[in-house]
Amino acid sequence: MKIGKLRADMLDSLYTHLKRCSRLCERLPKIEHHSDGEHVCDGRCGPLKDHRTPRQHACDKRCTPHRCKPMAAGSILRIHAIISAALNLAVRYEWLDRNPAEMSIP
Repeated sequence: MKIGKLRADMLDSLYTHLKRCSRLCERLPKIEHHSDGEHVCDGRCGPLKDHRTPRQHACDKRCTPHRCKPMAAGSILRIHAIISAALNLAVRYEWLDRNPAEMSIP
């Protein structure tokens, strides 16, 4: 997106998205199934070692109900500070007339 098209409502939408569960669960009750047995982590486990699996398996103590874990408020404030500082610099260089982050609330 071009910086000139960025609006405060877009930033508000970003902050709202960050306040939701990081797994984008839509808050539906479900069981998070984890792979069973020993295995060698590969690309499916991801960089954070996510061992959830859609494969058929015998559930054990690792298969638990999902609990939503949104991004921490402090992390969202740090993201807002970085965006706001970058947009302040854009105003200073006259790329923007105003900073849209000043009107958005994280």
